[in-house]
Amino acid sequence: RKDVELAFRVGFRSISIDTWLSVTPQILARLDTPNLKVRKLIHELLYELGRAHPQALVYPLTVASKSPSAPRQAGALTILNNMRLHSAVLVEQTLLVSRELIRSAILWNELWQEGIEEAFRCWFGQRNVQAMFATLAPLHDMMDKGPETMNESAFAQAYGQKIAEAQRWCHKYTHSQNVQDLNRACAQYSQISRRISRDLQQMRENKIIELRYVSPKLLAAHDLELAVPGTYQVSRPVVQITHFSPSMRLMHSKHLPRRLYIGGSDGKEYQFLLKGHEDMR
Repeated sequence: RKDVELAFRVGFRSISIDTWLSVTPQILARLDTPNLKVRKLIHELLYELGRAHPQALVYPLTVASKSPSAPRQAGALTILNNMRLHSAVLVEQTLLVSRELIRSAILWNELWQEGIEEAFRCWFGQRNVQAMFATLAPLHDMMDKGPETMNESAFAQAYGQKIAEAQRWCHKYTHSQNVQDLNRACAQYSQISRRISRDLQQMRENKIIELRYVSPKLLAAHDLELAVPGTYQVSRPVVQITHFSPSMRLMHSKHLPRRLYIGGSDGKEYQFLLKGHEDMR
């Protein structure tokens, strides 16, 4: 109804933009609302909020842009693209930091180990070969794109040939439907998994991951416009990221969370725990 839409617009204009910061998560939760008019109003409000407080919005929008929900992802990207008009550097820095933190939080050997375990559960536990292939497909796509860091290059050299051979047996099974071809693929993946287990044990013993090997872009990031996560407050000086610690310490846990320190423009070091296995956003 036009009168309801008008009432909302008048209400939005009459409330201080700062007031909306306390309910930002609730607003973002409605990014993908199916009602077109409501969605348009939410987007307009977020445009204004992003213009007034880009530091407060850029992190949660980046998270939303990685959502498995296509409408939610599209909505977040629309807002981020609008923010580029006035905060282009900030948006690009946030996307880079987010991408590289994810890269550092879970390395290729961990992704493959987790993926093979899940693929085997699909096949040996559920006898669902399509689910097995769907689980492995993003990992093979990742290999096809090629490595970007020294750590990824080392993995590709050590495992690339075996992974490609396993994939060939999967393709052969797709055409032949001969279970022996699938068994050969599984044998290859099993060998890969056993070797990765030894690599992961060595990681646990070393306890330290150097950023120069796993994310040189993060290591090279200095004196950013971007605020240290969780520090932004209205009417306070922005605590911007000055640097990332050159190494991360592995914690004693099955999924190997990492402790990372981020330097702030206030001279303080802020501690964060990266837990890639629990939230890949």
